[in-house]
Amino acid sequence: MNPQLIMRPPRVWPRIAHGGLFEPLVGAEMIDQTLPQGTSLGRVRNPRTFEELHLITAPYEQSAMFSMRTTFGRVNPGNYGYIIGDASRAEEWGRQTDWRVQL
Repeated sequence: MNPQLIMRPPRVWPRIAHGGLFEPLVGAEMIDQTLPQGTSLGRVRNPRTFEELHLITAPYEQSAMFSMRTTFGRVNPGNYGYIIGDASRAEEWGRQTDWRVQL
């Protein structure tokens, strides 16, 4: 059984800089996975011209995905796109196998 990882701060919530159409570039299968720094996660496009307005990339050497927008759709400035942690700072913690309480 794999050990459980405890993620320590920092975490980032990349915010959408421009309103428009959000296009996810990674899917929900990446939750609980790590991605290398610089991996393109999603982009915001102008709804009229489809010009790229904003690109969100993985910020850490080992970026752990906690939450993400997974659907194509409208976003406003300030909306969050992802919650990302620094997996290189994770601490291993043994998995609990027996959760019964002894009285």
